[in-house]
Amino acid sequence: MAVLAVAVSAHAQVPIPEFSKTFSPDTIGPGSVTVLQFDIINPDTQPVSDIDFSDALPAGMTIATPASAFSNCTDAALSAPDGGLGSELRARAS
Repeated sequence: MAVLAVAVSAHAQVPIPEFSKTFSPDTIGPGSVTVLQFDIINPDTQPVSDIDFSDALPAGMTIATPASAFSNCTDAALSAPDGGLGSELRARAS
């Protein structure tokens, strides 16, 4: 009797999280304020982890002083310094 053993590896495609960026209002003049919002949408049923991204503001824009940045991602660390030129988000879990 012969026994045949075969190792099979399944490579399922994992959906990539979708990112969107919006300003509200989307047009402002000098000295005006707008709210910048990033949305990260996970199309998979499994939590996403280790998301890391940074974003530079358009030319001529700075983060308000005082900054009022926040994140509702679990275990996220958001950096958006007063008067800064961009933001950085490090999220370990979704």
